[in-house]
Amino acid sequence: MKLEKEIIQWAEDREIFKKATPITQHNKTVEEVLELRDAIIQMAENGHPSKGIVDGIGDTIVTLVILCKMYEIKIDDCVAHAYNEIKDRKGQMIDGQFVKGE
Repeated sequence: MKLEKEIIQWAEDREIFKKATPITQHNKTVEEVLELRDAIIQMAENGHPSKGIVDGIGDTIVTLVILCKMYEIKIDDCVAHAYNEIKDRKGQMIDGQFVKGE
């Protein structure tokens, strides 16, 4: 993924790998996820699309790419692993949320 390499270079240029830890990077991810949640709430209240949703998803992914690099894993491998875990999962929708079955 070309963007993954560019994100890693961006983080290296800013010395994130020298000065951050996996915990501080995780905290940054949580911050971005909360901003995404706020954008989703704002969209629900306003009834029209919010640029903040695209920004929030993108920012969250960037923080996860950096966290992956800290552990020397590829984000594509993480996504593939998650998909392989869920691809045959059975469950049902309850109150608008998928709940996995036993």
